[in-house]
Amino acid sequence: MELFDILSEFLDDKPYMTLLLTVDGKALVSYLADIFEKLNVLNKELQGTNMTLVNSKAKIFGFISFLELSQENISVKKFEQFYWLNKCEVTDATCLVIVEHLKIMVSDFNFRFSDLKEINYPSWMTQPLLVDLSDVTMEYQGELSELQNDDSIKALFKIKGTMMWLCEETQAKYPNTSSLARKLLLPFPSSYLVECGFSAVNDLLLKKRNRLDITKRGDLRLKLTKFLPRIKSLCSRHQAQGSH
Repeated sequence: MELFDILSEFLDDKPYMTLLLTVDGKALVSYLADIFEKLNVLNKELQGTNMTLVNSKAKIFGFISFLELSQENISVKKFEQFYWLNKCEVTDATCLVIVEHLKIMVSDFNFRFSDLKEINYPSWMTQPLLVDLSDVTMEYQGELSELQNDDSIKALFKIKGTMMWLCEETQAKYPNTSSLARKLLLPFPSSYLVECGFSAVNDLLLKKRNRLDITKRGDLRLKLTKFLPRIKSLCSRHQAQGSH
């Protein structure tokens, strides 16, 4: 028995669901499968400990641009960007419904992330090696002129990108520029790290440790970062035995 026959038998006693067996119904369900898959991919890309507001802004507004482009393509019946929809017969009426839905999604995304769109990152933060120093405020020109000739920082930027500003080496050499860059990079871009924090607290505060003040200790920080404690350095600061 083919899948279509199984679906027909399943929906036989469900009159309100028979729309799924029509040409338009199959096309709309296929479109929903495609668009939810793309939303899931975007959601995964916004997670992770190395995600910053700079990266989030690029991902989100890149997706909005994709939705706007999809409106134009679907209005002229080009479905290559939608895997399952491209396999269906799509009527003019269904195209209008899909285009209208995409318009609503674009409007909703722009409204939800309007505050993120208004954030203007200084060009020296995203492209410190290429920025024209004459366009930078005098407060940061001195450090940036040295940074652009620092081979170790150049190599670090090629590897880490804007995350370079969060490295200890950059902070030690260029404290003023790093301080401002960190204020723009460190805020949580999504709820992912917040959820990680709740999970970490739940793991730390066991029945026998319910009075542990995790905000004044390093336990929570170690749970939420990839920093490893320097055990040897910590041990060297303490005597093996107390004084007699």
